[in-house]
Amino acid sequence: NGSSSNLSVDESDGFENWKRRRRNTRVPRASLHNPLTESAWQRLFYSGIDQSLIAMTGFDHRSFRHLEDLFTPMFNRYTPWTDGRTMGIRRLENDISAKSCGRPRILDARMNLGIVLVWTRTRGAHRTLQLI
Repeated sequence: NGSSSNLSVDESDGFENWKRRRRNTRVPRASLHNPLTESAWQRLFYSGIDQSLIAMTGFDHRSFRHLEDLFTPMFNRYTPWTDGRTMGIRRLENDISAKSCGRPRILDARMNLGIVLVWTRTRGAHRTLQLI
């Protein structure tokens, strides 16, 4: 037929729909959470819907997990601290997984990474950060 594309019309339409879904910035209903059982971030992340994660962080699940793999060791090794006058980041004597470094953290590495990425993507809009 002289066409340089190996895709049929149906396959091409499916690919265009896939691209359109990835560019869509709305968060689908399936990604909304039940506030009694989980946080909005947990629901959004565990829904597995790339469109939602891209809308909030700018990354799909595969890319986010890659960043998470790089971020988690640093998150477990360092902690913010203050002595009342100054603030900083210090290295923990033990990896956080050793469970001997003070109060337990409320948020894990995935949640912290998500908050930072949402903050940078939305320029720190409070209304957006309240969602997660």
